[in-house]
Amino acid sequence: MNIVELEHVNFAYGKSIILKDISLKLQKGKVIGILGESGVGKTTLLSLIVGLLKPSKGRVILNVPEKKIGFSFQTPSFFDELTVEENITYFARLYGLDKNQIEKTKTFLLGFLELNDHAKKLAKELSGGMKKRLDVILSLVNDPHLIILDEPVGELDPFLREKVNELISIYRKRGATIILTSHYLSDLMDICEEFIILKDKTVIFSGTFDNLLSQLNVNYKTQIVLENERDVELFKTIFRYNEALSIRNKVIFLHKDKPLFYKLLLHFIKKNKIKIKEIKVTSPDLRDLFLDLVSKRDTNQKETRSENENQINQTNQTKAKKTILGKKTNSEKEP
Repeated sequence: MNIVELEHVNFAYGKSIILKDISLKLQKGKVIGILGESGVGKTTLLSLIVGLLKPSKGRVILNVPEKKIGFSFQTPSFFDELTVEENITYFARLYGLDKNQIEKTKTFLLGFLELNDHAKKLAKELSGGMKKRLDVILSLVNDPHLIILDEPVGELDPFLREKVNELISIYRKRGATIILTSHYLSDLMDICEEFIILKDKTVIFSGTFDNLLSQLNVNYKTQIVLENERDVELFKTIFRYNEALSIRNKVIFLHKDKPLFYKLLLHFIKKNKIKIKEIKVTSPDLRDLFLDLVSKRDTNQKETRSENENQINQTNQTKAKKTILGKKTNSEKEP
């Protein structure tokens, strides 16, 4: 069963097209990672799925009750003048939880994300990492069937990142569908079953990691460390067997035909008298494939899209919790 379906969805902000012709079918019970460079439209896509934004064209179909959707965006949507536990109680009541359910949920989530010692603090007094954890907690208070998390581990140290990832796994085992973005591609590789990759305003890939390997026709990653950084350009401009990724004095090739590849590579190195410090062969990871797909893009387009998406997100996300519940709330109300 598909919990989310997007049919030829387009979204424009003024005259600027942010997303175009997005068609997706997301299965129930999966953990799905959305990848793309900053400003490409990841948060806009999540906002369209949740319903905070309406498509300019096309339609979004949600096969889940609104009150069984939980979400956390990069802009927190709690009340600064309420304490941590007051925020939890307040939103839990909006979702219709009774007193026993609220206490049980609050005890579990505060303990799991280690905010018990800060439960009486006003939200505005929390550090950035604590605010992020509180917002993740608020996305889970209603035991949602669909969970949307935009950079859930931002500003967290490695230990707390692992705790959030563990929490995602717990809700996955409960049957929830989780859609998330993260700059930590290693985390996505560990917890996600499927991936969506955005580039040039649209989806260029949707599927499993194995599907991605197959689509790119690669099985190997060869990393070459050069003694002279200037030789990197030589690889990029002359060696045409595969397109190379370069990082400082390293050149990375993603390729399929291992025997033929090395025969050509060694001939190229010898002919051009290139000095090599190290050659390392491994399987490609998500970061490699992501860079290979999305790194080559016009800088001006990137900056324009980033600016447009930031304007959209600032306008809509502060009203997130209120909008999805269909209720007008007031920060001066007490739980």
